[in-house]
Amino acid sequence: MLECARSLPSDAGKVGFYARCCCEHLTGEDEDKAEDALEVLRDNAIDVLYEYVDEQIDSRIGTFGLLVKYKQRSEWFHAERLRLLASGSGKRKGERALAEDLYCYLLDEGVDFVVEPVSRSGEADLVLRDGERRQLVVDAKHIRATATPSDIRSKLAAGFHQVARYCADLNEPYGFLVPFLEISARVRIDLEDQDGLQFLNLSGKTIYYFPIDLADLPSASKAGRATELRITRDELVATTVEDEVAVA
Repeated sequence: MLECARSLPSDAGKVGFYARCCCEHLTGEDEDKAEDALEVLRDNAIDVLYEYVDEQIDSRIGTFGLLVKYKQRSEWFHAERLRLLASGSGKRKGERALAEDLYCYLLDEGVDFVVEPVSRSGEADLVLRDGERRQLVVDAKHIRATATPSDIRSKLAAGFHQVARYCADLNEPYGFLVPFLEISARVRIDLEDQDGLQFLNLSGKTIYYFPIDLADLPSASKAGRATELRITRDELVATTVEDEVAVA
């Protein structure tokens, strides 16, 4: 590095100069040619970064795939069973019973996870661990059929904020909110969408939204006109700590 710094290059040679200096810093060897130095940088820096990003994407896609399968499985084949679970037909009821069903599914799929780890912001329902031991936060919410529009807004908004704080505590860039919805109204939230996946960027974290629709609805020919509940991004972001405590 000292040898590189003995003479500063002209503007035209700055790229090569900096490439040689960085190369010498990484490997301890001085490359005479800028092209050789750039090749070393590519092998030692860019390839490593690519592998890291690729692993992050693979991990995220794997979690997406499992949650999409669970959503389809629950809505198509297990909605009645899950409603009974939530009503208290087993040892647990409500949110806890539904979260345990998600645990069992992920366990059957071979996912490594920790249930309810304590962080500074409380306890997340579930923290998955991928092959690289990264932690993926998953939090479940239960919205009963009798919930009012205000209750629904408050609970979903609190859920997004809670997941964001758990991610901050664990230093992870993203998490997953999985609400089990027994309400008949269609919930439409103003979220960003990428490849069919909805998410909210909140406090520097990306929170993916995977709703599980469990409503006991009549057939389409008898249902009549569907009602819709819209929740804006401003309503989600404006949730306060007091609101979260009240609906937790």
